[in-house]
Amino acid sequence: MRTPALFPQDFRMRAATMDDLATVVQLLTASDLADSGEPQWSEESLRAFWQADDVHVETDTWIVVAPNEELAGYAALRRSEPGRIRSFLSVLPAYRGSGIEPYLLKQIETWVLHHGAEVFAEAQVKIVIQMRGRNQEGRRGLEEAGYTLARSFSIMEIILDRPFPNPHWAEGIIVRPFVPEQDEHVVYTVDEEIANDERGHRPMAFEEWKSWYYLDQEQFDPTLWFLASAGNELVGVALNRPSRDKGEILHLGVRRSWRHKGLGMALLLHSFAAFFQRKVYTISLSVDTQSLTGAHRLYERAGMYVTDQYYTYEKSMHAVSSASSTQDH
Repeated sequence: MRTPALFPQDFRMRAATMDDLATVVQLLTASDLADSGEPQWSEESLRAFWQADDVHVETDTWIVVAPNEELAGYAALRRSEPGRIRSFLSVLPAYRGSGIEPYLLKQIETWVLHHGAEVFAEAQVKIVIQMRGRNQEGRRGLEEAGYTLARSFSIMEIILDRPFPNPHWAEGIIVRPFVPEQDEHVVYTVDEEIANDERGHRPMAFEEWKSWYYLDQEQFDPTLWFLASAGNELVGVALNRPSRDKGEILHLGVRRSWRHKGLGMALLLHSFAAFFQRKVYTISLSVDTQSLTGAHRLYERAGMYVTDQYYTYEKSMHAVSSASSTQDH
C-alpha cells in the first residue's frame, strides 16, 4: 500500500455554506470536464442537493481551500437510507494526488463513526461513492483506503443524425406523457417494481424518488416522461430530461410480465423522436455493465455506443453510538 500523502501545508478545510455554491460548482465543473468531458452539476442542482431533507450542509459537507483561496476539494454525504451513505468527493485536477483525497475520505468516515449509529439506529453503515473511469488517481485512492468495487456502469450515447423509424407498439398498448399531480404515485410504484430486477437496486421512499428524478426542480419536463399502458395498467416507462445540450434517459423499463414484446425498444425510439423534434440530437444514458435484464444489448441494437464508464465503490464501517462511547470513556 502506498504511503498516504500529508495534507498540503497552509491548506484549510471547513464546512461549505450557501455562499460557496458558485465556487463549488466551478470546482465540480472543472473536475467533470477532466473526467468525462461534460459538467454534471449546475447551481440549481447543487442548491437542490444542499437543501434536501437528508443533507445538512453545516455537518455533511467539506471544502478544502488552497493558500491562494482557490477551492481545491469538496466532499459531501447524503443520508440515503438506513445503513447507507451516498458520498461525493471531487478534487480539482491540479491538486489530485497531493493528499487532499484521503483527508476528505477521512471526514466522511469520521462522520459515520460518530453519527452513523444515531442517524440510522444501527451500527453497520455502508459508504457508497462513485468515480469516473478516467479519474484513475481517485479510484486508486479509494482502493487503497479499503473501498471495494461493487458495480460499474457504461455511459452510452447516440447522435440522432436522421429521424428514426416509428416505434412498433404491441397490440393494445397506448403511450402518453406524464400528467403532474395525477401520475406520481402510480409511476413511482411501477418504476420501483421495474428497478427491483436491476442488480443492486435499493428501494426508495416516495419523497426520495421524487428528489432523485428532479420532480420538484425547474428542469423537470413532464412532456418527456412517457408512460406505456395496456388498458388501465401501466406496463412501461421512459423517464427523460433535457440536460444542457443533450437529452438524458434517466430510466427506461418494462414490467416483467410485459417484457419480450418490443416495448423497451418502442419506448426508446419514442424518446429519440421526442428529442429529435426538439432539435436535441445527442442522447445519453447510463447502464449497468452486467445488467440482469440485458438492457445494454437493447441500447446497442438501437445504435448507442459506450463513451465512458463510472465505478461504484463501497466500504462498510461499524459506527460507535454516543452511549457506548460514553461508557467506554
